Amino acid sequence: MLEKGPWVLPPPRGGDQLGDHQSRQRQAAAEAQLREAKNKLANIQKEIAELRAVAERESAAEVARIRAAAQTDAQKIAAAANAEIEAAERAGRLELKALAAQLAVEGAESLLVQLLTPKAQESLISNFVKSLEGRPN
Repeated sequence: MLEKGPWVLPPPRGGDQLGDHQSRQRQAAAEAQLREAKNKLANIQKEIAELRAVAERESAAEVARIRAAAQTDAQKIAAAANAEIEAAERAGRLELKALAAQLAVEGAESLLVQLLTPKAQESLISNFVKSLEGRPN
């Protein structure tokens, strides 16, 4: 049975050079891993700083891209608004011209009704007939 206490490796067998060689290889591999881990640990601050710098550059580039896109969108919206204003202005002018023409026609019609009395109509027709009498057919 096992007893509680420090673990003790069995004593090396005498003359077992293969075991000693494997043991040295394992120890060398473990020491190499330890050195590699220490080097990585020593460089971790540098890697963190590099990652932060990359993240900050990417973040700044993204901010610039978003700002440029927002500015482009704002310009497109302004151009669309200006086009809509110009279209509404043209439509308003056309409507105003149509209204002015309608009022002119209504005013002329009203004036004709006032001025073209039955006596005036008879005079116009009589003058027209007289002008036709002097002409050859």
